[in-house]
Amino acid sequence: MFVTLGKCFKMGITGSVNYLIDTPLLWILTILVLAVSWRMFSNNTDQQVKVILKHPALFLIVSYLLVSAVYAPQMYAGDVQSGYSGGVFDSYYFTFIVVWILELVYLSGWFWLYVAPDLGHIDKASIKLVLSAAILLIMVVAGKNMVKTSIDYTCYSFWASGQLADFEEQMQERLAILQDDTITDAVVPEMNSEQGPFMHFALMRDPAVYTNSVTKRFYGKHSVIAIPRDEYNEHLGK
Repeated sequence: MFVTLGKCFKMGITGSVNYLIDTPLLWILTILVLAVSWRMFSNNTDQQVKVILKHPALFLIVSYLLVSAVYAPQMYAGDVQSGYSGGVFDSYYFTFIVVWILELVYLSGWFWLYVAPDLGHIDKASIKLVLSAAILLIMVVAGKNMVKTSIDYTCYSFWASGQLADFEEQMQERLAILQDDTITDAVVPEMNSEQGPFMHFALMRDPAVYTNSVTKRFYGKHSVIAIPRDEYNEHLGK
């Protein structure tokens, strides 16, 4: 148990740092959140809000524990037991983003309500200039990389290369089998691994696995399995 906790705490730090290093768009998100928070809190005099924002250290600790906790199932099991799904890693990433935004808003509010009043006059025009310059700098330095790693560019490249046609052909082949009411025990060929951003959650040879089970129920079959294409072509194909 203590080993699992230690690994979770480690991943809570290393995972967050890696997201910030590998995802330049997060820095633009950070600047935008800071700008919005500034507008929200710089002239706020609500005492209830001030009470809520009184404990930044406690909020940071709770945030860190939350980000670390999402790794617990993986650390306890020793691996990601999720088949081909990237949903596990998506949950890590989106949990981090939500917590990161909350941290930025909370700390910004604490700064403007508790720290800024003791600093005297703050040049708001200079803050606007710095935030705008930071966004431009990030876009100039990392803009090309951000475009090429975006899901839109990935989808476009997949379509332009002609690979989407191959994916569509495989899907139409599979649908023809699954939508055939004369087939009760459906056997489909496995899809190849060149599916790009349109990756289909794989059907397996075992009819009892989750994807096979829900596919069977959706199409009203007795069973659904997938076998290697060469085996399918030899026994059931053309």
